[in-house]
Amino acid sequence: MHSSVSYPEVIEIGFPSYNRDELSQILYINARVHERIFNNIPERFEPERENLLKDFINIIAGTFFNSCIDYYELLHLVFLLFPRYIKPLQKPETEHMNEEQLSNKLYQKISPKLQKLLKNVSFSNITLSDLVESPNTNIFQNANIKELWKYVLFAGFIASHNEKKYDKYILGTGRENAMRRRIKKTPKIKVRKPKSFIRERLFAILYSIYDSTIYEDGEVTEEKILRQLEPLCSLKFIEKRKNSYMCVASFEVVKDIAKTINFEIESYLYTSDE
Repeated sequence: MHSSVSYPEVIEIGFPSYNRDELSQILYINARVHERIFNNIPERFEPERENLLKDFINIIAGTFFNSCIDYYELLHLVFLLFPRYIKPLQKPETEHMNEEQLSNKLYQKISPKLQKLLKNVSFSNITLSDLVESPNTNIFQNANIKELWKYVLFAGFIASHNEKKYDKYILGTGRENAMRRRIKKTPKIKVRKPKSFIRERLFAILYSIYDSTIYEDGEVTEEKILRQLEPLCSLKFIEKRKNSYMCVASFEVVKDIAKTINFEIESYLYTSDE
């Protein structure tokens, strides 16, 4: 039996790709709305902060335009490396430089890092050494919470990669209980495709793996946790959905961050012989 319903012919509409200048403009518009990207600019350079960001984005677009077509990865890179780019501004010697000298100075400092990253096809696999090796380049510094953001990321990764039904076996009801219930490490962890989770589940996991008594952060409130989620979302480590979140950071990135505080993220990931 054939249907009598007729369908209109599909018309394909092609849109030209962005050129380098258009890409730079889009990156700038979406980066500048996040006020924290300017946090580490010295006060004397505050009037020039917009131009500094524009110059840096032009460098990013010029360097990676032919090797990366993913806009979100480029935006991710802007947030990662802009603090490193403006770090020389903190030195007294920059006070007496003219605009051209300053631009050359900043470019010379960041150029080796950009050339190294050219070898990496996907910026999502960056080890984040720029964020964790120095408090001066850490965009989370102004939150005055030194370790909490890492645990928020870990909790999000666990929530995304473990099925909810296994939470009670892995985490228990407290940190000591969680430590005893952690899954035995296997030689090779098979990370599942990430899934979304609600923030209440994130809170529960975080409270199980984080011990505020050994850090200077004090009581961990839901407000503090949510405050850390915002920059993690901006860096594309965690995606915010309509009523949920999903951790999209790679396993390699999360492991590298976990090593800085001796946190065994593998021990909290559920594995089976399936």
